[in-house]
Amino acid sequence: MPAPTITVVFTDLDNTLYDWVAWYSRAFYRMLDGASSRTGIPQRQLLREMQKLYRRRQGLEEPEALLHAPSIRRTLGDPRRAREALASAFASYYHARYGSGLQTYPGVRPTLQRLAASGVMVVGHTEAPANHAVARLRALGLEHAFVSLLAAPPAPDDPTIVEGELGELPFSLRCLQPDEHKPNPAVLLQTCTRLEVPPHAALYVGDNLGRDVRMARDAGMWTAWARYGTHHDPRDWERVVEVSPWTASQRAQARRDEPSPDARPDVVLHGSFAELWSHFDFAPRLVPTQVAALVAQ
Repeated sequence: MPAPTITVVFTDLDNTLYDWVAWYSRAFYRMLDGASSRTGIPQRQLLREMQKLYRRRQGLEEPEALLHAPSIRRTLGDPRRAREALASAFASYYHARYGSGLQTYPGVRPTLQRLAASGVMVVGHTEAPANHAVARLRALGLEHAFVSLLAAPPAPDDPTIVEGELGELPFSLRCLQPDEHKPNPAVLLQTCTRLEVPPHAALYVGDNLGRDVRMARDAGMWTAWARYGTHHDPRDWERVVEVSPWTASQRAQARRDEPSPDARPDVVLHGSFAELWSHFDFAPRLVPTQVAALVAQ
């Protein structure tokens, strides 16, 4: 059976291109350590308050929530004053300038570079806030491999944002509404239509069987499961779970290492993003200048 021919590659970012769990675990606790040192508030107390804030907000990448922690408000006053006092703690979190520990998985960089150089369209798809997703791609030097990024909007009071922080992007950016989040396949189909590519010529790569693989299958795309992205240092994983708003079923889904019938991928990537070359043919339909004009529409 001939290999499927792919014109556009959709890829998840966190735990597909890099180990987000390891990075986030360390970045978040660096921020808490800095805030605790600056204010004298015990780290465990700050952690309990952030747990409640993240569960209320249903998000994990909103460092600005720290400004609204009750003990921070009592100690430092209003959010603007707290933001100034905790500037160094936020700086230790912000990966655009302090990206230690953020590393791509095997095969990611050369594969993305080869796809981009040949004119294959690569679209990033994430529920991370756009400013944080862009910062990670920039810190890793991957941003020029993409023609488009689908991401959540930045939180309005995020202290990591300064005027012009996103700057000039080499790809189009679409901020998703809550009803467009994974596993809704509509945004994938809309993007295929905009890029003039049928779903059967599109591939989706992701680490989550339910939110990535099943979504892409529902859209009629080819799917590749980044199984390597489900393997994390147990301590890092537990630290992320500790502060997360995830339900028990969501935690179990994130760690599943066997597909169910409704989320069975076409291909399993066991150890490297580069395994894609063994399963698919990639045939660009547009030259790079045409791609740039198309995604700008």
